[in-house]
Amino acid sequence: VEVISQVLKPESQTVYGIRWFLLSRILFQT
Repeated sequence: VEVISQVLKPESQTVYGIRWFLLSRILFQT
């Protein structure tokens, strides 16, 4: 899957981390 390939890229690692962090805040917002 292309998504996994992009995540494994060093450049995308930081962006993915930030997106996951923001997504986590939204999902676990209680």
